[in-house]
Amino acid sequence: LGLAACGETDDSSLESSSSIEADSYIEEGATQHLRYQKIKDKEEYAVTGIGSATAKDIVISSTYDGLPVTSIGDSAFGDCANITSVTIPDSVTNIGYKTFQSCRNLTSVTLLDGVKTIAANVFNGCRSLKNLTLSETLTSIGDNAFGYCGLTSLSLPNSVKTIGTYAFYKCSSLASVTIPASVTKLSKNAFSGCSALTDITFGGTKAQWSAIAITNPWKDGVPA
Repeated sequence: LGLAACGETDDSSLESSSSIEADSYIEEGATQHLRYQKIKDKEEYAVTGIGSATAKDIVISSTYDGLPVTSIGDSAFGDCANITSVTIPDSVTNIGYKTFQSCRNLTSVTLLDGVKTIAANVFNGCRSLKNLTLSETLTSIGDNAFGYCGLTSLSLPNSVKTIGTYAFYKCSSLASVTIPASVTKLSKNAFSGCSALTDITFGGTKAQWSAIAITNPWKDGVPA
């Protein structure tokens, strides 16, 4: 399958006249031909789409034209069927809405330290996603961020504070989860539909979840 259906960001916060796909501007080892755009009123860039890149293993550059790459735009790589892995550098602090939604062949994601927020639906529908490395700076996981993913186990970093509604909805292969004591809000139905999920570690204490507990593990989404 080709990349023609891949999403591209259309965001008014970006400079439409900024350079794109100028590979001499990126770091050595980063994927060539991705699309970058300068953020308005900031000395920063965002990666905004697949551009003309054909690589399956995507490595986002941490700088573009000497300036930091700090975000990935909404829907930037949505429906990119050819992508199998992505590495996000520690310069990136924000991953936008639906950034990698429905990348059905995406199997591995590495978020280096820097990302603080994963917005809603970022990896929703990434059914092949099994290998996930999260940054130690991550504080928030948005609604339905990992819905329908192929994860089998999950260990969240100690920095995470909030987990959104349906964050891991119908991850049907997910069998074990480790949630740190740093979590202060676990939204209702965060793990709804995770039919294989039987083992959870929260703050170092293991417990078996019933089907009802999966739907709403703690009253009002706040652990006791």
